[in-house]
Amino acid sequence: MLTACGGESAPATSEPQATQAAGQGGAATEAPPVSGGGASPPTTVTEEDLVLPQKWWTVEVGLLLGDRVVVTYTSQPKAVGGFAESGGAGRPGVIFNVNDPIGDSIYRGEQVADGGYEFVAELSGTYELTFLNPVVRNLQEVKVEYKINE
Repeated sequence: MLTACGGESAPATSEPQATQAAGQGGAATEAPPVSGGGASPPTTVTEEDLVLPQKWWTVEVGLLLGDRVVVTYTSQPKAVGGFAESGGAGRPGVIFNVNDPIGDSIYRGEQVADGGYEFVAELSGTYELTFLNPVVRNLQEVKVEYKINE
């Protein structure tokens, strides 16, 4: 009963794409209708990493259309070789960004040590939570927690 409209070709199947959507960029029309706040089971994930100076750390999250996501994070500067930055360049924090499956930025924050963002997936596919360490010398220890449909 589903009718495909133009766009990227996908393998022919008689089952809805929803079970395959995590980690794949697909058309939003391929997911089944969502009721009750998302199709994915309730999940909480915590990840952490050291982000090198002036580098990005990316966490990929597979979501289905309608999934509700709450992201919180903390960061702490870690001096490299005992050298800490001074002035505005040495202030703690990362710049947090969220990209949707087609690469559009749906959120871009300021340089802060702690923060978060809440959103509802408007497309099925892989969303990217990215953290930029804007300082020149210090590593940033970043811990992120995201909750899906909780």
